[in-house]
Amino acid sequence: MAILITSWTSTLPLLADKIAPAQAAGHTVDVKPSEDVSASARNSAG
Repeated sequence: MAILITSWTSTLPLLADKIAPAQAAGHTVDVKPSEDVSASARNSAG
């Protein structure tokens, strides 16, 4: 399992750069966005 804790400046492309390699390696990914993150990043985190 990979847990990605992101900063408030993270955008969807930055998240994708982190998620893709973890999933390619067969890991489950859990994203914990900052409370101040952009709406696009929050929506992608589920």
